[in-house]
Amino acid sequence: MRVVLADADERMRAVVRFALAGHAVVVAEVASASQCLAAVEEYRPDAVLVADDLPDYSGRETLALLLRRSASPPRVLLLGAVKPSSASDPRTVGYLSLPFDAHDLISQMDRLMASPARLHRAKLRENEKGAGR
Repeated sequence: MRVVLADADERMRAVVRFALAGHAVVVAEVASASQCLAAVEEYRPDAVLVADDLPDYSGRETLALLLRRSASPPRVLLLGAVKPSSASDPRTVGYLSLPFDAHDLISQMDRLMASPARLHRAKLRENEKGAGR
């Protein structure tokens, strides 16, 4: 599974990287929403973990930008101190309140790996690889 992790706090990125180690997850780390958007275009991840307190846009604003830019956006897990009051977009898998432990993160990632959209994106990648042969 490919993941883009967007968090301005290098220590938080290290915590997430450590929690995901050994779970067959490749993590591309960025520190801003604009870097996140570029990384999503470049890496076409299965999931994006977005902190709600990025320096240029909030996590929710970043999510809105991701959804506008792609007909098939990756699943998004928002990380933050305050849970959004409105219902999330169905393409958003979840919200993880701070502080969280590794078990909570892994549980959310397991949900990401089992989601129908993730399986659909993986199938699309297989078809693209097959067409390129």
